[in-house]
Amino acid sequence: RGGHPPILWRARFSDEVVDRLVSWSNPEGDINNSELELAGVIGHNDILANCTSLQEVTTATGTDNTSALAWSTKRAVSATGPSSYLLRLQSMHQRAHRYQLRTFYVPGEMNTMADDCSRLW
Repeated sequence: RGGHPPILWRARFSDEVVDRLVSWSNPEGDINNSELELAGVIGHNDILANCTSLQEVTTATGTDNTSALAWSTKRAVSATGPSSYLLRLQSMHQRAHRYQLRTFYVPGEMNTMADDCSRLW
């Protein structure tokens, strides 16, 4: 089978999610940046599944977030919360579309496609 060209996409998180994000100005938030990165890994594969059939293939998704990489590689976390929910969602998505997910690390300075999606729109 032939490969698929890279897909660049961008989606804003809802105000509700942004308001819950842990930050210097919101230390009581209950969603962290790594969880948003994991949501991005899942979102990327959902977009890919809507562009082409993923049945019986392996997808490759790069991330510069080491927590999101570890979680999606191990398929497990040691706590309940957004990351455990997202990993269940990832597993259900993989089962529904019948594909294997491989995530890999892309150093921040090399992650130009993700940076373009963040800054060019």
